[in-house]
Amino acid sequence: MGWPSVKTKFALLLVVAASVSVSLLACAKPSPEKEQPTPTPLAPVEPVEPAEPMEPVEPMEPVEPVEPVEPVEPVEPVEPVEPVEPVEPVEPVEPVEPVEPVEPVWPGAFNTGVRPGTKLTVHEGDLKISKDNTVIDSMDIRGLVRIEAKNVLIKNSRITGRPLTSSLSLIYVNGPNYSVTVQDSELYAQYPSPYISGVIGWNFTLERVNIHHVIDQVHVIGDNVLVQDSWLHSNLHYEDDPFHSDGSHDDNIQIQKGSNIRIIHNTLESSHTAAIIVTQDSGVVSQVLIEKNHISNGACSLNLAEKKRGPLQGFVVKDNVFTRTQFYAGCAAVVDSTSIALLSLANNTWVDGSPISITKR
Repeated sequence: MGWPSVKTKFALLLVVAASVSVSLLACAKPSPEKEQPTPTPLAPVEPVEPAEPMEPVEPMEPVEPVEPVEPVEPVEPVEPVEPVEPVEPVEPVEPVEPVEPVEPVWPGAFNTGVRPGTKLTVHEGDLKISKDNTVIDSMDIRGLVRIEAKNVLIKNSRITGRPLTSSLSLIYVNGPNYSVTVQDSELYAQYPSPYISGVIGWNFTLERVNIHHVIDQVHVIGDNVLVQDSWLHSNLHYEDDPFHSDGSHDDNIQIQKGSNIRIIHNTLESSHTAAIIVTQDSGVVSQVLIEKNHISNGACSLNLAEKKRGPLQGFVVKDNVFTRTQFYAGCAAVVDSTSIALLSLANNTWVDGSPISITKR
């Protein structure tokens, strides 16, 4: 059965209220002192129409309990960001001027000879080396050195010779079976004369050697010679020379005979006859490399002669720089005509970069 509507409830309340009023009036006793007024009859109450029955309400499905929400940690206040200063515009970069090429560093006083600070031990008199693989280090040899052994090494030393009355050299390799390497050393004649040379022989290597105040710094008489990164300069010269009526024939390098001879990156200067002269006086000279040298002086700086032994074979002359200091102006090289075509020549220039020319003999 449905619940009564509100209108119905209200009507019923009015009926009940009226009935209660009637009952109260019937029960009241009349006052003896004053007459009671006659009650006004109540108007009949219209019957209330019964309310329509209400449809039953479907029961609600139980609601799943909501999981409690974890409390949110309070967020720390963010510090205010300082305003960024405006960036000044970058000025355009000026173009960089091209760097001039660096001139090559030639051998000289600062990069040849005994290393600065080397303490030398004095040896008075000549020194003959006859034991293979001997090492001579940091010595001041006041005499001549004679090599009669294989694989000798002389380094950081000074050799100054003694008084002479016949032709000798500060270092002499006394045979084709012996060999020596000289490094970072200085050779000069403390007793200058027309009889003294620097190094004579074959099978020798000179590296970063300073040779001066001798007639010829290097005198090659056989195979297997390397002269590299060395400074050959300040030749002795005598107008009254016991060997030459026209004065000393001093050279930086004289090659009388031999093969496999390499002359690489040296400073050659101060000679009167030639910086490099090939004579073939003692035999054929072949397979010679003259490369990357700074060459000065001489009547002609290079003098390549056949004599009577035929054209020169296997000569390579390249990448050398010549100064215009020859006795015969502009004579960088003089060569016999039959050998010129056999030479391998490349990039040989004067100091101003212009190419040299070969003078035909």
